[in-house]
This record gives sequence, C-alpha cells and structure tokens, in this order.
Amino acid sequence: DTLAVILPPDHPLAGEETLSLEQIRDEKFILHTKPDGTPHLESRKFLDYCAEKGVAPEICAQSSFTSNISRMVNQKQGIAVMNRYQFPGEGSAVAVVDFQPRIETCIYMIYLNNARLSAPARSFLNYLIQKTGEEEQD
Repeated sequence: DTLAVILPPDHPLAGEETLSLEQIRDEKFILHTKPDGTPHLESRKFLDYCAEKGVAPEICAQSSFTSNISRMVNQKQGIAVMNRYQFPGEGSAVAVVDFQPRIETCIYMIYLNNARLSAPARSFLNYLIQKTGEEEQD
C-alpha cells in the first residue's frame, strides 16, 4: 500500500493526481493512531518524512478509527495522510490523492496453503491475489 492524502471532496487540491509535502505543509492534520494514542505505521512514516524535510505538521486531532477520520475530513476539520487502501475511493465522502514521493507500506497475509478455507475466506484470498496482480502491472 502507499500513502495518500485524504481531503474533503471540495478542497482546492482534491482534483490533483499527486500531492507533495510542500503543497500540504500548512494544512491541519488528523493523525491515525492506535487505541493507545501512538501513531500507526503509516502515520509514523509520514511524520518521519516531515521531520526529515524539517516540517512540523500541525496535528489538530487523532483517531484510531478510519470512519472517524473520514468524517472529520469531510467536515473540514483537517486532512489526513494514510494508506490508500483504507479508503473505498469511488462514492466516498472524501477525496483520495496519491502522496509524492511514493512511500510504501508492505502488508502481508499468511495462510496455510493446504488448509480448507471457508467460502468467504477463499473469496477474500482470491480478491487479494487479483489486487496484487493489478498492482504489479502498474
């Protein structure tokens, strides 16, 4: 997965193909955190990149729930930088724009190759295999 900027759909930058730190540095940010308040991996990657570039983002809120972050972004309380696949895309209440430079997070799935999977588990596995194949072609 890669980092993306999550914006209200009518934000002036929502129509861009990619956004850089320079373009969003003065925004207020909603941070994705774990329930204990520490930043999730993708948030740490974003914050580390900001520190490397000498930018101190203004964190206005934090939440461990993607649905809360989506709602706060939609209500124009701030923007977020999160993994792209945490947001559904089409028909969403937010705009999702790729962050540049491309900052990746590897997500792994481990399963027993010879184990019998339920129909939903098999369907999910097939979906992941399809999505992985699409990403490799891009």
